[in-house]
Amino acid sequence: SFSDKAFAVDAGTLSHVCLADSSQIASSAVDVSTGTIANCIFTNLTIVSTTTNAVVYAQSSARIKNSLFVDTLADSTILGNGTVKFTASDCTFLRHTSHPIPKHYSLFGGGIAIRCKFLECNLRASHAGLHNAQFYDCVFKEVSSSMYYLNRAAQFYNCTFLNNKAQIWPHDGAAFYNSLFYRNTKPDGKTPLDFGSAPLQYCFLESNVTGGNRSACVIGEDPGLNEDLTLKAGSPCVDVGSTNS
Repeated sequence: SFSDKAFAVDAGTLSHVCLADSSQIASSAVDVSTGTIANCIFTNLTIVSTTTNAVVYAQSSARIKNSLFVDTLADSTILGNGTVKFTASDCTFLRHTSHPIPKHYSLFGGGIAIRCKFLECNLRASHAGLHNAQFYDCVFKEVSSSMYYLNRAAQFYNCTFLNNKAQIWPHDGAAFYNSLFYRNTKPDGKTPLDFGSAPLQYCFLESNVTGGNRSACVIGEDPGLNEDLTLKAGSPCVDVGSTNS
């Protein structure tokens, strides 16, 4: 059990460590600056700070690789601090829950996510979502939010959104490229998504989805996915994306 900052990683590497079962962490479990976190597990951790808090504070050019965040409770899983973005690659965020207070950060903020999976997360804050970040080849599945979902200058490239119950808030430059949306609704579980004026380029959208500044989008009722979320041979999404995004 620990109360705050089990590790501070400056320019070194923290690897093959499991942090688990602490419920009164003051502000973060790990701080990382220009260093690397690799092959670590963060599970059953609760961050209790009344100010903005995160499981990992990632400043400057930090790297978080091949790590698992499961059953965590905090404003954010990973939160950046500064104009230089951290990178999280090949990480899984499973059953993360945000605090039920109005914060802009409730899952992932201020960095770049590559091949990450966000699964069964519950974003309870009034501006819950993804903040000032970029997402490449990521999966968002069964994520729920009581109010907002994607917000504040987040861009998505080659991402898959499946069975989420959350609002899309096309705010401050949110944009979607080569991405697939299937069986997503607003928080009521019934109302289809409305993208407002957000750019939607080379995306798959179901026919009941509304809004969006669309370019070369595929409209259909089934994108033709395998169980691992790859495209089946007969999918209407095969060979219709853009290699420029």
